[in-house]
Amino acid sequence: MGAKCTKFNMDGFDRLLSDRTDNAGCLALWLAVLDRAVRDAYALLEAAKRKPKVLDDHVFFHTLLELKKWFHDPSARVGGIAWICDLADIHPDRIAGRMDREVFHPLAEMMNQYRIERLKNKIERETR
Repeated sequence: MGAKCTKFNMDGFDRLLSDRTDNAGCLALWLAVLDRAVRDAYALLEAAKRKPKVLDDHVFFHTLLELKKWFHDPSARVGGIAWICDLADIHPDRIAGRMDREVFHPLAEMMNQYRIERLKNKIERETR
């Protein structure tokens, strides 16, 4: 039997949720982590729609890259998407694919369009 959530032990953490009935609260916690990551990704998309200039922000870009990397991380290390999905019997590729379609690809397109517009404006200013 795995360790109880209330008795956190780093050595046995990878087996923490091996008994899902005893650790329903722990499963809920890790699903909340997944939910937070999804919400953060959608928040980035909404921020870019509201204010495209945010696409120039290094913190925005770094956050976007880290989220995308997390959603596509195949490793089974504790706290990663593959690990959380395994606990919840969810296929991580389904989540990553949906995030690509609904968030990451639209953001990439917005970034490309924004950069094209900036380049056009720069060329116009220089040719005046």
